[in-house]
Amino acid sequence: MFDDKDKTESALEYFVTDIDKQRFDIVKAILCKASERNIRVSVFGGFGLDGLYGKMTRSHDDLDMFVEDDKYESLKSLLAEMGADLQEESSEKTVCVFPGIEDFKVEFARASVLREFTENDPTDFMPEEANASIDGVSLCTPNLTGQQEIIRIQTERAAENDWPYSQEKFANRDILIDVLRKKVTHEEQDGNN
Repeated sequence: MFDDKDKTESALEYFVTDIDKQRFDIVKAILCKASERNIRVSVFGGFGLDGLYGKMTRSHDDLDMFVEDDKYESLKSLLAEMGADLQEESSEKTVCVFPGIEDFKVEFARASVLREFTENDPTDFMPEEANASIDGVSLCTPNLTGQQEIIRIQTERAAENDWPYSQEKFANRDILIDVLRKKVTHEEQDGNN
């Protein structure tokens, strides 16, 4: 993070609620158990962007993940063992909910689904090693280029399918991406000095 905090970054200050903590406990458990079973996942969307930033910047009502194709069924089984109920399954994604966890869902897709929508390098989306963390919990997440490509894909698909999107998420996301871009530029400049 920067030493000189700018005003856009101050807009990302967020007080984590008890519901957020309960949801994040599920996220931590999923990531830990997936790692123990060698199920490589990449967290994208809100939790992924927060991971690149280093802490939560808003409440999250879902966990979005890509999983290696050959581990898709393993992840589905793991979530069922953890008590998740399958809510929806299609060729593009699977959605699970955890009873007792208010208004929270886990959505995941095979990493290969991205090939239908982008020609970006797969490492933009599925890094080999953890490249982010939230409150000391390491995670793999698409790099900033990958996050922005996912946002482009989601925005186009939402318009095509008339899916609703939260304006609060958009505003937070845009500020967060701006701060992360500045951070990357700052780090690149430091590397050149």
